Amino acid sequence: MIAYLITTTGSLLLFYALYAVALHRLTFYRWNRFFILTVIALSLLLPLLKMPESPVARVYRQVPGFTSVGDTASEAMITAAGGSTNIIAYIYWAGFLLMLIAFMLKGWRLYRLFQTGEKERSGPLTIIRTETLNASFFRTVFLQKGLPTEEETMVLRHEAAHAGQLHSLDNILMELLKTVCWFNPAIYLFHRRLKELHEYEADHAAAQQHGKAGYAHLLIRLTTTKDIRLLNLYGAHPVKKRIHSLFQSNTHQMKKSLYLLILPCFALAMYSFSPLANGSANDNGVVLKKEKEGKRLIIHPRTLLGESASWEALEKFEENTFPELRAAFLEDTCQLQITSKVMGENNSVKELGISLKGNHGGVASVYRIDYMIKNNGYIVIGYNRVEKTLYVHGATEKEMKGL
Repeated sequence: MIAYLITTTGSLLLFYALYAVALHRLTFYRWNRFFILTVIALSLLLPLLKMPESPVARVYRQVPGFTSVGDTASEAMITAAGGSTNIIAYIYWAGFLLMLIAFMLKGWRLYRLFQTGEKERSGPLTIIRTETLNASFFRTVFLQKGLPTEEETMVLRHEAAHAGQLHSLDNILMELLKTVCWFNPAIYLFHRRLKELHEYEADHAAAQQHGKAGYAHLLIRLTTTKDIRLLNLYGAHPVKKRIHSLFQSNTHQMKKSLYLLILPCFALAMYSFSPLANGSANDNGVVLKKEKEGKRLIIHPRTLLGESASWEALEKFEENTFPELRAAFLEDTCQLQITSKVMGENNSVKELGISLKGNHGGVASVYRIDYMIKNNGYIVIGYNRVEKTLYVHGATEKEMKGL
């Protein structure tokens, strides 16, 4: 799950950078709205798209040439508790709970608004008269009492545009996304941009009927500092930007070609972030593969430690990379540990012990690292939740490429 959230965060930030640099000044407000909703959907789906399978991740069987020293197995049921090592997950769920409560409070506040004021019908809209509020939620319009007829007509036309284009649906979607991805700054930035686009669309729809100058004066007069998240507020900030958009020259139609930038941006996001969710590989000799059946970790000692089996390289691996690998296995209640390490001559790694424990037992192996490096071997660690098996074993380069 952590990998999924990291992937969506990176992807959304990349798409927001594209929007901020190339698209937000365009007057194609409906296109921009569609762009934002599309890239959010793509970012949520991106972690589910698997990268092409690498031959290195298809090894399951034990290779006789690399039989480990001291293989062990236990029939006991061992539960790997996350404890303090899984503190990130606890922080996430605490934030999720707080945001969920906040969302429910917003809904309750909106419900209370629906219960106050006099209701009347105006075509497809339901109007609730209020003291100072001009806003809408789907086809319900909150309308300030005492407005002159012409101003009331402009406000109603503005709110009818919100209702007809389902802007309230966007707001609910974004509030739910902020509950799930509360730590992701791109969600908040995109929501702010989306609310601006909602107002631009509704402003232009109303100004076409009543004139830009008169409509701009009404916007200034009815400006509000209130912020009711689920509502489309008539006088919402930034009014200066909204008035500027009314008098801005239309963008040339040829610039719609800029939206094609979504294609290389998506390709970059896929190749940059999708591996994080579906198996991460890097040049330090470690490959983590996450699949439907479970997880597999492939370690290439020659790449990880170098030809000299550097002890310093092993310590860096334990400090920088191993905690992330351990956390990845803990997500599925499997406990990955380095059980032993023996130093050889010239500060080299002579032996390395690794164990994996889970709800269906445990396995452990000790490897002669000098022999692994000499023969270009691999250490394969993982579990299969379908077959209810765990494994820690070695494999030759030929086996890694041939299976």
